[in-house]
Amino acid sequence: MLNNVAQISVYFVCAFPCASVATLKRDCNDCVVYNLCDTAVTLLRKRDPAADARLKSVFCGFDYNKLPMVCCSELTTGQAPAAIEYHPNLRLFPENCSHNKKKISGSRPAERYEFPWMVLLAYETPLGPQFKCGGSLISERYVLTAAHCLSDLKLIGVRVGELDVDATTACAELGDCIDQIQDLRVEEAIPHAEYRGRPNVRNDIGLLRLRKPVDLSQKNTGVVCLPVSRSQQSFDLGRQVATLAGWGSTEHGSKSSILRTAAVPVYTVENCRKLYNRGKKPNEEDETTNKLCAGQKGIGSCEGDSGGPLMLREEGRFVQYGVDSYGPTLCGADFPTAYTDVTKYVKWILDTIRP
Repeated sequence: MLNNVAQISVYFVCAFPCASVATLKRDCNDCVVYNLCDTAVTLLRKRDPAADARLKSVFCGFDYNKLPMVCCSELTTGQAPAAIEYHPNLRLFPENCSHNKKKISGSRPAERYEFPWMVLLAYETPLGPQFKCGGSLISERYVLTAAHCLSDLKLIGVRVGELDVDATTACAELGDCIDQIQDLRVEEAIPHAEYRGRPNVRNDIGLLRLRKPVDLSQKNTGVVCLPVSRSQQSFDLGRQVATLAGWGSTEHGSKSSILRTAAVPVYTVENCRKLYNRGKKPNEEDETTNKLCAGQKGIGSCEGDSGGPLMLREEGRFVQYGVDSYGPTLCGADFPTAYTDVTKYVKWILDTIRP
């Protein structure tokens, strides 16, 4: 990226005196060597006090080769907590989001009305319409999901208010449905403009704008909360116990027709980075940029859970901190699932949605 990396390294170290490293160092989910962050390189080339101050604000330590590292997404997105808390589109998020006081433990079928914001994405396939991804309702017009669920697939629409896919078919034939299932068409699919697939997945997040608003008066339909406050934006999820939900395959290999939920531990930033970057060379991209790791042996997301939420229970509500991106081929393997870190994209969500 630069011809004289050694010279830039010396400049960077001078910008961060050794005595101040302890106080300047930050913790973030995308701490990368500066030369892997284009914005950091651009600022370094400026060599002026304003650029130095900006770099100092995102400094997060040195790697094992003693090269400076930065929180790259904070440079590229310019996302500041204040910009989120006073964003005009916050009014589009209902205030009464995700009321749920039930504590989750282990893995089990979800109860009726437990996660009313869960959404199924339906696709056209040679075998007919099939549900292949999940998502979460964040307002009456928008579904949050993974960008890879919107790429190279023929999306038909979404289903809101579902619990048991098989039971819905049966009750439709018998005419004794308890709840109203809402099948809605999509007006616009919006994958992140900088989404990139494997081998190094980036910005795996997307939105669906529905053609008409969801009827939120139904008991089986609601919206999930997003981490929009300053405290939520800076909260360290490492070692917390989070909740996931979805209709994906079970650990036995069969696809579940019933919505299931599980409690999973969230890895620390350091442990997540070590697991996903093992075997990489020092100059290769950090696999965990803007991601969270969660899961444990025997419990985790599976095929079909993509796009679904990773949530944390806060004061009787569930707040979505992650979007299911990818993970081990074997469900419940002793390796965590990678989730897109929603805190890094709240401003993008707010800038994208409209009434």
